[in-house]
Amino acid sequence: MELSTTPKVEPDQVRCAIRFRSGEWRATIFRDLVVNEIRRAGHTASVLDIGCGHGFDGDKELQDQIGREACQFIGVEPDPDIEVNGRFGVVHRHILEESPIRAESIDVAYATMVLEHLSRPAVFFDTVERILRPGGVFWGFTVDRRHYFCAGSRFLESIQLKDAYLNWFGGRRGVERYENYPTYYRCNSPSQLAGLTRKFSSVSVFSLSRPGQIQSYVPRPFRPLINVLDWITDLCELPGHVLVLRCQK
Repeated sequence: MELSTTPKVEPDQVRCAIRFRSGEWRATIFRDLVVNEIRRAGHTASVLDIGCGHGFDGDKELQDQIGREACQFIGVEPDPDIEVNGRFGVVHRHILEESPIRAESIDVAYATMVLEHLSRPAVFFDTVERILRPGGVFWGFTVDRRHYFCAGSRFLESIQLKDAYLNWFGGRRGVERYENYPTYYRCNSPSQLAGLTRKFSSVSVFSLSRPGQIQSYVPRPFRPLINVLDWITDLCELPGHVLVLRCQK
């Protein structure tokens, strides 16, 4: 397996970094990566959205745009309380590992803000590798474990205050804010992914960064501190908040 992180800079990585740095929202950048992959796969592509509830990174229109590119659009959404887009031809109401998806039946699979919630990432990646056709591609968009945001999230969860904080700051779970499922961050850095993705023929991992990218997660009085941390991150060329993964079978 060829594992590429930042030393070998790919064109996709450069374009994504420029767009994200300029202030573009991450979801449209992710959408373009997936759509371009589907177009490379051809007009008969079977596409799998893992964690498909609430749209693509929370946007149903972007999910529709991806679905229009697919010959077969399949969704996986284990939460029975979440409504799923009618664009999908098939929806499995299980976690991926328990979904009845045939081996070597998927051309392009992707997961947006799902990987941080995996308690058994080895089983997940084995399943992804099994269901992809030869040459098939998986895109993962998640939180970079090396960023200070992850440390803050893990700390709040460890002292059992994460739910209370999000309810106070963001509103009711699943109504005014996203559902915060348990996080594990077990496949959220290049070093973790290296061991989990060995079955793939090639793997590339890169981080996206820009100052102010997590301002919306903190109350206004604490934002000057975030500015300082972002300045240090930039100065030291540390990884950003968003981790992007591409695995090809």
